[in-house]
Amino acid sequence: LLGVSFCCLNVFSGISRAWYESVTQACISDYAPADKKLSAFGLRYIAANVGSALGPLFGALLGISGSLYGFYATGAILFAYLICLSVVLLQHQSIETKAQQSNINFGDIIKILCRDKSFAYLNFGCAFAYFGFVQQEVLFGQVLFIKLHDIHLLAILLFLNAMLAILLQIPVSQFFGQRFSYLSTMIFGVFLLAMGLIGIGNSGTNILFYIISEIIFTLGEILVFSFSSVAIDMMAPANLRGSYFGAATFQFIGRAIGPPVGGLLLELLGVSLSLSAIALLTSLSIFCFYRSIAYFPTPLPKLSLKSSII
Repeated sequence: LLGVSFCCLNVFSGISRAWYESVTQACISDYAPADKKLSAFGLRYIAANVGSALGPLFGALLGISGSLYGFYATGAILFAYLICLSVVLLQHQSIETKAQQSNINFGDIIKILCRDKSFAYLNFGCAFAYFGFVQQEVLFGQVLFIKLHDIHLLAILLFLNAMLAILLQIPVSQFFGQRFSYLSTMIFGVFLLAMGLIGIGNSGTNILFYIISEIIFTLGEILVFSFSSVAIDMMAPANLRGSYFGAATFQFIGRAIGPPVGGLLLELLGVSLSLSAIALLTSLSIFCFYRSIAYFPTPLPKLSLKSSII
């Protein structure tokens, strides 16, 4: 009974996250000026990484990691956030959305999303990218234990990942956003993700190689997931942005199937071959993004970021 309850609560948590992320991204898309959208989405991503970096640290300092008190503390923080968010929304309830509303039912939305092949391929591409990205949370620790008989390096790699994502998010996004289209940038990001996975799988006992591979992996993460929100924003009609961001949660299927498939591949193929196979599957994103470009009705724009720092 306890296991069933825990699974149900996890499902509810996942559904809540999908709702929250789609709505917040749609709000950023509606209210952020065009030349500040990449920075707005980037700051949202930075905030998530700050939480990921500081949360476990505070949990360890307070001595609540691995106990029920950790869940209680997380729930209390989320409840406080709910109150603050409610106050802010009540103060700005008179603001009307910039997106023009129209009478579109659910069936019409499904038909529109199914017909938008560029958006569909973008979703599939992000799903494959998430499949590779999630291995950092699941497989890297097992690889380090097999190769080094110690997982302390994992904490260093995860901290390095979070810090690089926080420090490099804006400058890296601006550099690529000013020079390349967003899907071209995401294609290069997938290449870096794949190279990082292969590097982790072939680092053996060399700690420096693990660190270099993690840096490459993190740069790929920044380029793929920072620009994916901007890509959806540019593809979505103004009156369907919420629906598009909601449908984009399909890409999290890669995050869901990544752990079991990655673990199975590790067991069957060993460290080097399994991570190379995962890198190959992740690289399918490149094909999907190329197809998304092919189906996009207009030439892909570069981003105007001259005044994009918020």
